[in-house]
Parts: sequence; structure tokens; C-alpha cells
Amino acid sequence: MPIRPRQFIGPLVVMAVLLTIPGRDASAQPTTSPRPSAETILFPPVGSNVDLPSGVREGLRQIRGLDPTATDELIVVQSRGLAVTRSMLSRSTAERGAGPETQQVSIILPNARVITTKGISFKDLGGGRSSWIGSVTSDTTNQANVNAGTVVITTEGSRALGSISLLDQKYALTPLGQEGEFAAIYKVEEGRTLKPEEPPQNLKFKKRTEAPQEPSTTNIRILLAYTPTAERIIASQNATLGQYAAQLIAESNATFIGSKVNVSYELASLMPVSYTETGDWVTDRDRFFLKGGNYSDMDAVFDERDKTKADIAVLLTGDNTYCGEAETIHANSEEAFAVVDVEPFCRNKFTFTHETVHLLGGEHDPPHASNPPYKPYGHGYITGQQTWRTMMAYDTDCSPCTRILRLSSPLLRYPDDQGEVLGTANEYDNARVVKEEAEAVSKFK
Repeated sequence: MPIRPRQFIGPLVVMAVLLTIPGRDASAQPTTSPRPSAETILFPPVGSNVDLPSGVREGLRQIRGLDPTATDELIVVQSRGLAVTRSMLSRSTAERGAGPETQQVSIILPNARVITTKGISFKDLGGGRSSWIGSVTSDTTNQANVNAGTVVITTEGSRALGSISLLDQKYALTPLGQEGEFAAIYKVEEGRTLKPEEPPQNLKFKKRTEAPQEPSTTNIRILLAYTPTAERIIASQNATLGQYAAQLIAESNATFIGSKVNVSYELASLMPVSYTETGDWVTDRDRFFLKGGNYSDMDAVFDERDKTKADIAVLLTGDNTYCGEAETIHANSEEAFAVVDVEPFCRNKFTFTHETVHLLGGEHDPPHASNPPYKPYGHGYITGQQTWRTMMAYDTDCSPCTRILRLSSPLLRYPDDQGEVLGTANEYDNARVVKEEAEAVSKFK
């Protein structure tokens, strides 16, 4: 039986961190680690004595209802405004031309945990929207592990939506209220399973044909269609549709960058589809995967895919049965479709990236992969200490273990350059699979 988001019960613990900002008491600072300077703090935490607007208080009350994996470890932070935030993110990114003196930014997390990041990608998406990918360079909780995390943030106006994936823990950044002046950063309970990530093997869509693929790398264009239910759920998270779509694309590109795979997703189209979800995953999925038939509501998606030359089409739903499903593993042009649930629980698991990498040929960890797999070396990897897993691995055999924004590969380590190898050449190398299949997928349309 699907588990619906539960209503918030009881007080949510909001922990404020006082910083060296004019008017704040520096003596209240934690003494276990150096304090970041005020000008480097991306989202200044809000003190416990601040009277929050009613819309922000209501947003706090709704967090647990929207995301049952949200823990009580949460802080409220304040946006610096569009111009300042964009400037800080842009200046932190070496590719913008700032060179070795690039200004790093700090992010305050619950329990006074502080991470420092440097940007590795900043994109101005137009319309007041931008996406930023940052690499963690220091962490007051894991001081021995540098380069042990990835931060992905999408801004639109003053609103900030993001994910913070560290070596030992994952945090979510979500807007509070309609104005976007405030946001919440909260710890995600990795071990809590609310619904299966994907349907069981006997319910998965049956692949019809196989097409030969050619190895190479390039850009892949993505069409995102959304149902009215998905639109409502995204709006309840105080994010715009454009910002939500940009965040999904940015998290995928962060995975490719971190995996040293020269592949990039770009948004070809974001479109509504006037389809009323039935509440039955198989019915809704098949009406999308089977591409038309008597379900004319879906026809506009396929026409738009041709018009915008989108290589992959994804339907965003609010079904709440599963987090997502790709039509097949290793798709041809007629099979490059996936369905993804938009609830926070699923976005925190990076379901969009997971399902689209299936279309490129990526498999799960061996116990949950196809038999035989598309490629024997194309499996997701779980660390020997079972504390984290790469993008395509399930957490069934290691729960709780953090899904990191990396593909398995024997050429990479995590944390970067010093940690455990991310795979083996003969069994765990999804990065190689993506490299080999990307060009063929980019030529679908």
C-alpha cells in the first residue's frame, strides 16, 4: 500500500546558529572550529529571536508533511537576495575566470556544522534563474576528508532549492513561503524507506527492441512533461516549475562532472500535459511508454519531443507508488522515456538522474541488476564500509547509506583523490557505460 506523506505532528526543532554578523554576539559561536567570515556565508542562519512571517512558519509546519524523511535537525536561513547570491556563486566558480583566487562560500548546516565549497559550474539559465554546482573543500565534522561532497543549488529570484550530499549525510535546501526570503536546510533520514525506488522486476515495462549504439560523448537534450498533480506538488514545495526542472538537470550534470564523464544534460522543453493521473502506476506509465493509442492527452508530449529534438522524454508525476521507472535499460530512440515522481523523498534520492542513466545503459548493484546485465561492467557500487553508494546502486543491502553524485568507476575515488576506489574494471564501471552510449543517445532526435 502506498505511504502518503504524513501530517506534521508535534514541534519541529529549529536550531539557529549565531554568526559573526554585525549585531550578533560572537561569544555564542562554537569553539571547536574556525568561524567563517560573514561575507562568505551563502545563507545566513536566522536567530531564534526573529519573528518569522506567517507564510514561513506555515512552510516549516508543512516540511514533515511534504518530506517524511526530514529530521528535526533543521535551521532556517535567509536569502541574501538575487543579485548578491548570484554574485557569490558566480565568483566562487573557477570557470568564470576568477582563477586560483576564487572566493569560496560557506554553508551553515544544522548542529553548527560548517562546510566550505568552491564552484565547479555556474550557469545563467535566463529569466532570473541560475544553477550552481559546488565541491566541498572543508567540513568541520569530517575535517580529515576534503573534497568529500557535492552541493547543487538552483536559484530563481530570491528562492533557493538545493541538495547537499556529504560523505556521511545528505541535507535538503528548500524555500519557505512564497517570497523566497527564507529557506530551510534540514538533514535527511537516509535509512527511511517510504516506498520502493522502482517497481519490482515482474512489473517493469518489457523492452521491445534493441538498437546498436556507438561510443562517444556529447550533450543530451531532455524534455520534461508534468501532470497537474505534479505541478501541484512542486508548488507546495515553494519552488517554481522552471526552478525544479533546472535542479534536476543540475544534479545530473553534477554527477557527470564528479564522475569525469564528458556528458551534459540540457533542458529542451518543459511542458504541461493535461492528463489526470489514475492512481495506478502501471496504467499511467503504460499510457506514456506506449506513446499514444487511445490516450490523446499524451500525444502533445511526443509531438513536442520531435519539435524540440529532445533525445529523452520524462513524465513528472505525483503518483506516490514508486519514485521512478525507466522504460528500459539501454534505450533506443523509441524507448528513451522515463517516469519520475516529484515528491521531496524521491528528489532527495536523485531519482531523475538514476532513471535517465538507466536509459543510457547503467545497471543497479549486482543483486538488483538485470540478468544478464546490459554490460557486465555496468553495475552500481556500494562502499566496502557500506556507508555510501554510487548513483545506480540500491540501498537494500547497505541501509542507511548515502547515495552520492557519482557513477561507479575504477578510475575515481571518493572522497576525491584520497578515499576508496569507486569500482572495478570488470564489474563496477557505470561511468564507462555512459561514456560509450552518450553520443548515440544524443542523436536520437
